[in-house]
Amino acid sequence: MPDRVSTIGPQIGPSPFKIKVRGKTYKAGTPLTVTLTSIPNRQFQYFMIQARKYNSSDVNPYGSFSGAGRQVMIQECIHSTGDSYVKVNRDTMSDIVFKWTPPRSPVGHIQFIMTIFENDNTFWVREKSGVIADETRPPPLPREPEENVVPMTKQINTADCGKSRGCYRHPPGCWELNCLYIVTWKNLNRTVEFEMSMMTDNMHNRYMTMAFSDDIWEGDDLAIDCIEDATHGVAYLSLSRIDSVNVYSTLPNPKLGLSNEHISYYNSRLRCLFNLDKFANLEHSKALRSGKWHILLGGGKAWLGNKLPHGLGINQIPIVSVDEVAMSDLDDISGVARYPMAKAHSILMVLAWVFCASIGFLWSKYYKKMWPNSRCCGKRYWFVHHWTLMTLVFIFTILAMILFFIDAGGYYEPPFLPLRAHPPLCIIVTVCIIVCALLILCSPQRKLVRPVFNWTFFIFCLVACVLAMPTLLIGLDYGKMHIPGWVTWIIMILLLLHLIINIVLEIHDFCYHDKNQERQEKYEYEKANNPKDRIPEPHPVGRRFKRCMMFTHIFFTTIFTFVVVVAIMAS
Repeated sequence: MPDRVSTIGPQIGPSPFKIKVRGKTYKAGTPLTVTLTSIPNRQFQYFMIQARKYNSSDVNPYGSFSGAGRQVMIQECIHSTGDSYVKVNRDTMSDIVFKWTPPRSPVGHIQFIMTIFENDNTFWVREKSGVIADETRPPPLPREPEENVVPMTKQINTADCGKSRGCYRHPPGCWELNCLYIVTWKNLNRTVEFEMSMMTDNMHNRYMTMAFSDDIWEGDDLAIDCIEDATHGVAYLSLSRIDSVNVYSTLPNPKLGLSNEHISYYNSRLRCLFNLDKFANLEHSKALRSGKWHILLGGGKAWLGNKLPHGLGINQIPIVSVDEVAMSDLDDISGVARYPMAKAHSILMVLAWVFCASIGFLWSKYYKKMWPNSRCCGKRYWFVHHWTLMTLVFIFTILAMILFFIDAGGYYEPPFLPLRAHPPLCIIVTVCIIVCALLILCSPQRKLVRPVFNWTFFIFCLVACVLAMPTLLIGLDYGKMHIPGWVTWIIMILLLLHLIINIVLEIHDFCYHDKNQERQEKYEYEKANNPKDRIPEPHPVGRRFKRCMMFTHIFFTTIFTFVVVVAIMAS
């Protein structure tokens, strides 16, 4: 057993190691099988176990142990040889099975009590099994339930931030019980003392991660994980590495350098207090000793002690500090890093599909016969405006996709829907836009091929238009940009307005179809009878109403687009 036990102190959180007994009762002289087991990825080095009377002040051990071979040493403490089992070698194991033989005379209900070491610095004392009842005695009375099975750790005192401790908290200026995330640190002689706390969704099996990063992107970071494993009734700390978004790798010794661990999960708050050695042989220790780092804080769901992929929405994606700090600093920092390329991607998509595309499609569908005798650069007004707007749609979409891949560092597929659909939808929309542009450049002149060309062009444009708006709305929910939810509702209102205007113009064209047809036939007749005269084309009926609808659509589209762009920039 380690020699420095008295100078370290036991863990107060739940132990990852359990005592399991085959049978709930015992008979004098009949052996019982006892198993010491651990949760996944945890192993122990040393232990000592005894059988004592249940709910009694008698601390004497009873019975005798056998059957574990040379892995453990039989110890005589009070009554007889083998009344205690002690493992003293440094070999680690995740479970061990042995026998316990009760005394020849019944002694009453008993309970196994154990001290167990995960390593020289981390151990638990007085870990208990369930009650093993004496068949000759009345059943044991149930004990009063404990109010809090997981011991409470002390609350983080935010008054120390910037004075005796460095702090990073979100939202800015929060005190611990109102913070979504908070981490504090204090530089000691050989270690750095950390306090971590996270507000959860009132559900169990959650984790919090703090990482040291040399940039504001998740990936290639040194992480410290605090995990609550409700399935096994434990909570524990471990060191890991974040390779990329939602891709983690474990270290060969995930507990190296950790000490004085105190963890609790109570009232929807996961709280972890610990020390990390600055001189342990690992990258985390080097990060504590030198350099300045961005602090990354995140959390999410866990299962069987393993972190599950975190979401990518608002308050799901990890936050990263704007400023870099050293663990020797006493700064009280706040604020969340922003990602300008991701914002630029969203702004370009809004300009392309909310503003340019909606106006451009309206011109091509309902305003071809407006201003029939006016020209700009030898082309009709509607064609010039439509061509200009659709060219901007093409340019903005291509630029947005370039920024998307630069920001993501390549193709990245989020783990959950609907965000998981965003990258492939973006690619489909972009491909359709490029195909439409190529078809325009290769527009055939032969009448036989023209219908095929028109239908092909129409299908690709239709696919791009149908998918572009859902793609945009899904992308706005990406938590990396911190865009408020009301922005999505503004775009939805604008889409509804666009639909209403389309329906109104469709009804208007239907009502005046006969009159406009009559005017067109009259114009064609006069033009055929007077081929040498320049006869102006007739203006459509109801053009003032259509002009009013056009300005209404442009006005509201411009205002709403401006508000959305400003909201994205300011978020």
